[in-house]
Amino acid sequence: MNNIEQYIRKLESVSGLEKAKVLNEIGDIYKESNTSNESLTYYKKALEISKSIKNKQQISCTLNKIGVTYFDCHKYDEAYKYLEEGLKLANEIEDKYLLKNLNGNITKLLAETGNYKDALECHIKYSDIKETILNEENNLKLSEIATKHERENKEKESEIYRLKNIELVDANKKLKEANEIIRKKNRELTETHKKLELLARTDALTHLSNRRDIIEKIIFEQNRFERYGKPFSLILSDIDNFKHFNDKFGHECGDFVLISVADLMKLQLRKLDSISRWGGEEFLVLLPETNLENAQKTAERIREAIANKKFVYNTEKLNTTMTFGVSCYNKSMSIEYCIKRADDAMYIGKQKGKNCIIVAEEE
Repeated sequence: MNNIEQYIRKLESVSGLEKAKVLNEIGDIYKESNTSNESLTYYKKALEISKSIKNKQQISCTLNKIGVTYFDCHKYDEAYKYLEEGLKLANEIEDKYLLKNLNGNITKLLAETGNYKDALECHIKYSDIKETILNEENNLKLSEIATKHERENKEKESEIYRLKNIELVDANKKLKEANEIIRKKNRELTETHKKLELLARTDALTHLSNRRDIIEKIIFEQNRFERYGKPFSLILSDIDNFKHFNDKFGHECGDFVLISVADLMKLQLRKLDSISRWGGEEFLVLLPETNLENAQKTAERIREAIANKKFVYNTEKLNTTMTFGVSCYNKSMSIEYCIKRADDAMYIGKQKGKNCIIVAEEE
């Protein structure tokens, strides 16, 4: 509590936006100590000041804090009201980081209250924004590396020019050394670019393809279908009752289950098949040259493998199941519609009791 006293004293010397930030920091300290009423008191004071100075970014940030606090207190109506208001402001100012956090928190709230369909839509927005931020950060890293590489090349070119003015034998020797350094730097840059490109296409936790990568692969299969008539199918699956692992054993256990399920699913697929983490505990499987009947068989093989597997986390033996939706692409539909059909089928499976496979009938 000594920190709170320091912040309270600081309130006397600040005003406006700075005062709103200090009030939020005091609220954060109370929230960390699980004293929600006190944290809400300071958050709402911060909100009042932020609104008085019309700072939309600070208003949205504080609304998010209040909404999360109400969510932790299981006051879901109040939580949704503040989170939705914060999301509206974040959209107005196009703040990607606030949009990511607010969509993520609203997804948790909708899932907690059983509104899984809206939770899925909100989670897709969260994942898209998160991927956009990641791509921007990766592009920035690539730009920094390219700038550094260009500067180093200029320095090496200058060094080479200087070497040409010394004795010929020594100049040739040093020229070779300089060229080798440049080749080494080029190799390093190429390798770094490959790693960043892989990072941009890979889910960090499961090391599966991410949404961007699997969509590109589906587009490739769509082009093959249009050119050669090769069919392909999609399987959208979701771990049943996944929240139970996080709530009972912690998020590290949840991560363990995601990784274990991903590894087991890969073992049931062919080399030409592709699997991605679609978002949260959902996985999307692409089956090239596969009709609806064989796609259903593949889904059943995966379902049985998951249902019969005992996962051991520390000393706990865990078991889980998955629900699957299967669809087959044809020329009358878009990729988005094909995915939606698999998603709708999976949703029906959830309604029917989970641990099952629902096939979207061919159109």
